[in-house]
Amino acid sequence: ATKSVIKYGTSLKSLTKSVSSSTFTTDQFITLTGLSPKTVYYFQVTSTTPAGKQITSDVYTFKTAVDSEIPTVNLDSFVATSNETILTLLGGSGSEAQVKNNYIVIPTGTVFQFKFALTAPSGAKVQAVIMKSDVLGTNTFVKQQEASTEIVNLIEIEPGVYAGNLQTNNKSGKYEIYARITDKNGNITEQKIANLKVINKFTVQNKNSGKNIEGARVLFYIFNESTGKYQIIPTSALSEGNPVYTDKFGQVNTVLPQARYKVEVSRLGFKDQTVKFTIGIKDDQNFPLVQMEKEGFNLISTIKYYLRTANDIFLFNTQIYAQILTGSARFFDLVAFVILLSMVILALFSFSRKNHVPVSSFKSYFFYLKDKNARNERYIHGVVYDDHDVPISQANVYLTKEVDEAIISHVKTNKNGEFFFKKGKDKYLIMVMKKGYKSTSLLKYEERDHVKFKVNLEQEGGVREIAHSLGHMIETVLGMGFEVILIASLIFEILFLNSFGILKTLPFLALSGFNLLLWTLHIRHRHWEN
Repeated sequence: ATKSVIKYGTSLKSLTKSVSSSTFTTDQFITLTGLSPKTVYYFQVTSTTPAGKQITSDVYTFKTAVDSEIPTVNLDSFVATSNETILTLLGGSGSEAQVKNNYIVIPTGTVFQFKFALTAPSGAKVQAVIMKSDVLGTNTFVKQQEASTEIVNLIEIEPGVYAGNLQTNNKSGKYEIYARITDKNGNITEQKIANLKVINKFTVQNKNSGKNIEGARVLFYIFNESTGKYQIIPTSALSEGNPVYTDKFGQVNTVLPQARYKVEVSRLGFKDQTVKFTIGIKDDQNFPLVQMEKEGFNLISTIKYYLRTANDIFLFNTQIYAQILTGSARFFDLVAFVILLSMVILALFSFSRKNHVPVSSFKSYFFYLKDKNARNERYIHGVVYDDHDVPISQANVYLTKEVDEAIISHVKTNKNGEFFFKKGKDKYLIMVMKKGYKSTSLLKYEERDHVKFKVNLEQEGGVREIAHSLGHMIETVLGMGFEVILIASLIFEILFLNSFGILKTLPFLALSGFNLLLWTLHIRHRHWEN
């Protein structure tokens, strides 16, 4: 530790002015006064130990800046936010009153954003720093290493308007925010722009063990001065949402503006807690430490817990997420895609159910209908009737080679009892079976010009199963709506052409066009058959 004396002056041989420290310390903070602008100065430091030993430095030099009027911060323009929550108060008149209003209350370890305007645009460089209130001295920025969390360079977002981010200390307490303004001539001024109160985060603990409780549900209310009642804070007003759940440290990272609040805390296995508190500049206006008491199994509490959880997770958050996505172009594209795809698939499935043609067989059925004139040459086709000459649908038809009776293909009859196979050069046998009917033996397939191969099945005794009847009913209902679904699908695709885009809509139009063409060929085929 030493005491120090600084001698300085405008001439190397004439260091006529001096200033000294009054106590023995390891760090010396000494201000030189009475300096003239745009002047070269020389100085020399002499330090003395308590034992009287002196150490004298070399002579150093510096040049003062050109005298100019340094702009100051317009305190009325100061705004601080964190996660879109406004932290500064409004109103006040005069610099002192406004600094008091620029009082930020924010939890530990939280990043916040701020901006302010200078009294006049000047192209100045501006820095900001958080300082502990009880250690501020003559030179704020010299002490920033021991008192602040960080010092940041601010960005000029508009002429004379500066913005930046700062993070609060991990230790609660009262701090101050200073701006350091350096003008183009090198002049430096420091100005207090806000008070900062750093508080502990909202925390929930076990009252008996003192351990943090993870997963506690926290629902925030704010006091409405107009009605004199507490009301739930909309989830959109808080970045973390409302309600929120405590993390593994028993904390929530919610930031609230200065006001009166009420909170409802619940957790399965603990008694519900309701706590009122105030966020403000006074020492006792902080987030509360909520201590919950354990409780045994309670059926009503358990039911309430799961109902609230279901509401928070499945209903409430889904609603909020949908609101967020409402204005998204990509979300609209996704919705349009799902609607069009659903309509096309439903139309195809409806045609399949109505005519008892599997979707997987649409391609072959299309070419079968299209090859009207060459049908006998290219296809083995026939029809299955019952003993009253009523077509039987969904009958299993097996095609085998006459040579070795090996099954080479299998299809099911459509609604009109029809079946077809692609013809080869072999000779074929056909066997038909269906539940509720006697199966046929292996029948030799015989070609007949313009006449289908006819197979009759003899019905066995018994009543239809309920499941079979129900399935038949569903298929009938779906089939009856095919034309409506197909037309609706085409209308939707035309409506979406402009907003969804031609390229995106074209694949769905192609599928609907195929479906329409298949339907047209099917109608023509039925007309020709009749």
